[in-house]
Amino acid sequence: MVRAPLAGWRRVEVTGRRTKLDFAHLLRDMADVHVPGRKIVPVMDNLNTH
Repeated sequence: MVRAPLAGWRRVEVTGRRTKLDFAHLLRDMADVHVPGRKIVPVMDNLNTH
């Protein structure tokens, strides 16, 4: 899930696996489509350690 709380939007994408390639595609889509030309500050939760 990617969200921008101050902008008031979120995006949920479901994939078959959580690979680094899936994550890279999600970040590329966010940078190119949703917030082009703007600074991105990722804040992430490490899901696999729980």
